[in-house]
Amino acid sequence: TVQRPQLFGLVCFTILLAMLSRPLLTRFACLATPALMVLWVNLHGSFVVGFGLLGLFTLGRAIEIVRADDGSIKALLHDRAMHRLVMVMALSLVAVAIANPSGFAVYSNVIRFSGHPNLRTFAEWQPLNFSQPAGGHWLYLATVVLLVITQIASPKPFTPVQMLLILTLGIWPLFQQRAMVWWIPVVPWIAAPHWVAAMDRWGWQWHGSPPDFRRTVFALLLFVVAVIVSPASIWLKTGTPRAVPQSLHPGTPFEIAAVLKGETVNPSERVKELTRLLRQWYGQRYVGRVFSSEIQGEYLLWALPADTPVLMFNHAQLFPQSYWSDCMRVKRGDPGWWEFLDRMRVNVVVVEAALHPKLCDEIRNSS
Repeated sequence: TVQRPQLFGLVCFTILLAMLSRPLLTRFACLATPALMVLWVNLHGSFVVGFGLLGLFTLGRAIEIVRADDGSIKALLHDRAMHRLVMVMALSLVAVAIANPSGFAVYSNVIRFSGHPNLRTFAEWQPLNFSQPAGGHWLYLATVVLLVITQIASPKPFTPVQMLLILTLGIWPLFQQRAMVWWIPVVPWIAAPHWVAAMDRWGWQWHGSPPDFRRTVFALLLFVVAVIVSPASIWLKTGTPRAVPQSLHPGTPFEIAAVLKGETVNPSERVKELTRLLRQWYGQRYVGRVFSSEIQGEYLLWALPADTPVLMFNHAQLFPQSYWSDCMRVKRGDPGWWEFLDRMRVNVVVVEAALHPKLCDEIRNSS
């Protein structure tokens, strides 16, 4: 329900994984990979995961060569696949450093960002919590069980690259929940070849159908129909975008932002009382500070004018640790929440009621 730039990184990750899946990097991939990494670094800081993926494939290839040549390291110097992987890694490192606004400092910036103490307050930066009745840990356990069954069923052991992916991306979620984003796409990539090998061992044959022009045309027609009926194509058919309530998730505070800016003419039931009170106390529009949860703050920061500043949003690394701790205290409704809001002269609080029950109770009971 929260759309983030990390999704662009996930697209780049899967494209890179696809290009690295061939035994030998194609000439196209040798040129496309540095270009992809340059695109990635300008979209999201997760580009370092791409370098990690390149490094794991390079190391895995080196292990395969040494094992095949009875431990001889000389074979590494003559392997074409190794040459291309090392070349692509070097070109990507230089291209990324040159073609981004921060230059070579982008690498140290990412390291410094990942160590910021404020990030530890986010659940996604915490280890998987196996004591909870629900959560991503069940999905993680399912992937572990799947890979164990896969290895038992397969007549072949995991390759060095597959083992390296398991020991890095597979272990990472145990320390940071956010790593599940990178682990989940890798699991079927590891498992699929082994299930094919298992089917061959059991004598199960998959008879693929020959290419058929009629089926290709039919698939293309289905795609065109899907585009036509998709809500996202309304602007193509009408020339205007969808209405905001239809375009955004209901949890997005677009109505609240409109009320605060004085743009609401016929308020809905959700914001009718807020609209009445703000007009009573502030006139046409509210001018003052807003405290919000970090997720709500992302939209409000974008939507509200400069004279209605938002005290908190998702980029925790931009705030001093003491200030961020005070904001966390307010979110939890801990003692001192009122004093902080009073000191900051906040008169509007925007949080998800279901996620902040104690704070909401404190506000309702406050004179």
